[in-house]
Amino acid sequence: MLKKLAPVLELFKKHNIPYDIVYTGYVGKIIYQVPPPWVYTRFFKTLMAHETMIDGLFNRLVKELTEILQDFGKHLAIDSKAVPSFAKHKNKKKTADGRRDIDAEYAKKEYRGVRKDGSAWVKIVKWFGYKLHLVVDATYELPVGYSVTKAAESDVIEGHRMLKQLAENQPEIMEKAETLAADKAYDDTN
Repeated sequence: MLKKLAPVLELFKKHNIPYDIVYTGYVGKIIYQVPPPWVYTRFFKTLMAHETMIDGLFNRLVKELTEILQDFGKHLAIDSKAVPSFAKHKNKKKTADGRRDIDAEYAKKEYRGVRKDGSAWVKIVKWFGYKLHLVVDATYELPVGYSVTKAAESDVIEGHRMLKQLAENQPEIMEKAETLAADKAYDDTN
């Protein structure tokens, strides 16, 4: 069993990652130490300092996929997903000091439907945090555009903004696109 794990163990040793091996039955599992929370905070701060570069890398990867996969971008889909904050509520102190989430907002989403017996149902989901909005290639299930907004941001408004941004950053995708699937949160015909 250790022969199979050898390449992974070598990587752990090379990068000084503490680990242990746990055997469950006949299968060995590598258990590695999870970094403390402050490591993620520092990493996130560093990441956010390079947001423009990350967007550029993302757009370059999408362009490369467009060159490699001939029908990439032909069928698109758009949707959003709730991303709860680790904070439980808004903090009275609005200064950014790395210990509180000052950008998150409250939001709620209602789902409605009809059961087989004809009775109506409603499900209400509430959260404090953000929304991740994605435009994806529906065939390959790969993103072509993304944004993160406060939780209460309107899907239809953000959808329009993302499609405009996609037309500016990835015009070849917009020219190639034949369909765009979206749920009713993106319907602005009312």
